[in-house]
Amino acid sequence: MSFSLLRPIAAALTFLCLLPAQADETVRIKVEMPPAAASALREEMLMKLQAIYQVEAALAAGKPADAVEFVERHLGMGAMGQHATLPLEARPGRYLPETMHAIGRQSHRHGSELSAALKADDRPRIDAALRDVTATCIACHSSYRLH
Repeated sequence: MSFSLLRPIAAALTFLCLLPAQADETVRIKVEMPPAAASALREEMLMKLQAIYQVEAALAAGKPADAVEFVERHLGMGAMGQHATLPLEARPGRYLPETMHAIGRQSHRHGSELSAALKADDRPRIDAALRDVTATCIACHSSYRLH
């Protein structure tokens, strides 16, 4: 990973560490976008939550490989570009600040690592990747909010 990509992620994570335990709405950065783009982004976030649930359910059932495809499609690099067929005003990526976008890309990389770890049935690797995915979710949602 290039240093230029690490810099915005490190800045966001540093910012997150400075926040109180509960994110203050006056501290989080407002991200403005048209309603169609906000709706697409919210739908994407719900699918990410569902992917995390799929991981938990597959692990509880002792079948981690069952979550691989869904996780890659909705949480991993396979999720990138999913809004490309939407009208321009409905594509959320064009409205994201660069640091928010960098956190999102990092989240997708962690999602693909999680998918690979699930496929390999490597529990320590699964746990580490799940922590990394969750950390990027927390960093972004604690730093930014849609308006």
